[in-house]
Amino acid sequence: MLPLLGVLAAGALCSCSSDEPAGANRTPENVIKVVTDVQPISRAGHATETLKEFGLTISGAEATLYANKKLTGDAIGGWNTDETMYWDDQEAAHTIIAYAPYIDGTLDDKSVIDVKVLEDQTTEEAVMASDFIAMKKVGFVPATGLVNGNLPVSMAHMLAKVYLEITYPDAYKKEGVNPVTNVAVNGMLTAAKFDFGAFDGTNSTLALNANATPTAIKPLATSHANTTATYEFIAIPQTQSSVGVSFKIADTPYVWDYSGLNLEGGKAYTIKLNITSTGVNLGGDVNVGDWEDGEEIGGSATEKPEPFTVTDINDRTAWQVLWGTCQFPGYGTFSNLFDNDLESSWFSHYNEGEKDGDWVMSYTAGDALAIIDMQEANWVAGFGFRTGYPDVIPQRVELYVTTDAVDTNVITDEERNKMNNGFDFVRDKDAYLAFVDKVNQAQAAYDWKLVGAIDCEFDFVQNIKTLDLTEEQLAKKLAGRYLKLVVKYYPHSVNDMGRAGLRELFVKKVSKQDGKPVVL
Repeated sequence: MLPLLGVLAAGALCSCSSDEPAGANRTPENVIKVVTDVQPISRAGHATETLKEFGLTISGAEATLYANKKLTGDAIGGWNTDETMYWDDQEAAHTIIAYAPYIDGTLDDKSVIDVKVLEDQTTEEAVMASDFIAMKKVGFVPATGLVNGNLPVSMAHMLAKVYLEITYPDAYKKEGVNPVTNVAVNGMLTAAKFDFGAFDGTNSTLALNANATPTAIKPLATSHANTTATYEFIAIPQTQSSVGVSFKIADTPYVWDYSGLNLEGGKAYTIKLNITSTGVNLGGDVNVGDWEDGEEIGGSATEKPEPFTVTDINDRTAWQVLWGTCQFPGYGTFSNLFDNDLESSWFSHYNEGEKDGDWVMSYTAGDALAIIDMQEANWVAGFGFRTGYPDVIPQRVELYVTTDAVDTNVITDEERNKMNNGFDFVRDKDAYLAFVDKVNQAQAAYDWKLVGAIDCEFDFVQNIKTLDLTEEQLAKKLAGRYLKLVVKYYPHSVNDMGRAGLRELFVKKVSKQDGKPVVL
């Protein structure tokens, strides 16, 4: 706990103007002077010694004297605002409201404001920005309520504080390194309304914003010593049916799920999780901490399965290339791309310039593509390819998937055989370009979704390129039975001497979601 300052400094609220006070009550004896006190908070957040500005509203019996005045300074040097403020009648009752952080705008003792906490509280500044403190005094009579001539402003924390301690086995201990990563508190509401008119000076005035949706809060890492990592964050007071603390230790995911969470304003809650070699257990000393006493939290923690389990599709021999626009398949049939036979290859482009004016080159016929039937629907998680050798690698390779049922009879057996035989077909420029146009029109009839693209640097080398989708991309569930592979080539001005070829294609799929086998 940060110690509460024993002596609070008083500062006159004065402006930089040298104008003399005017009016019956504008006398030095009626100048409003303020001392501040913030109920203590551990580590990040508002405290008496860290408070640098706040809003102040003072209302008399019949009118608001000062509405939402911004006070700046500190508890040691005193507080200042843009004008000198005076009591109208020190014998009369007043309503005093103070709050922080300060909000620009017109506010009074009847205003309703939005209160939000940040989703990313991984810095002390973010925790401070999420904290909300307030005070309200009704019926305050300056003549009897001032302390040594000063208006005491003692603001309390309206929100809740949560401390998280994660203790892990010695096996993960490494000097100076915190093995706990990706810490998030899921299922939290981060927005509320605060009604100054209904505020009675306690922590019970916040009303959850009905339009808010549960989200994840990333907490601040406050320390890491021995085998314990500690975190903290500010939370809107709320009751949630289901929340969870998720994190990883040495890339193993864990989650602590809890039902019926009840966080009250002004209270601090400590959650201690113990990670053992056999699993994750809730520590025995889960308790409510330093602000005020509150209810204990109970629950259990378990190892969490990966949201997406990714595996290779190994049975590539079952795939079929239904049709495509391959321009120079001079090393076997389309199926050679998938049979793992490195002595053959499917070459997508031939870039060596026209022969006798009748060759169809890559820069004439456009991108090469192939439509592939995987025989069953798969949730695609990534792909890759092995380039031909000694041929130049392609400029870009794109993979698409569709849930549509693809026509398997776009090309005839005669066209398929001609294309697979290499040179003869592409020598007849008009016939081949007509064929390419037919294939391109056919593939355009389907709804293709881009799985991903791999860009390559120009090089005369054999290589393997891969792309794995992120969890955010996997969540889009790019699934289907049919793939479209599009191969773009470098222009003839860059590659004027060789071909761009693919020797082998690799595809990965999502086999499990949250530990359960995927059924499409």
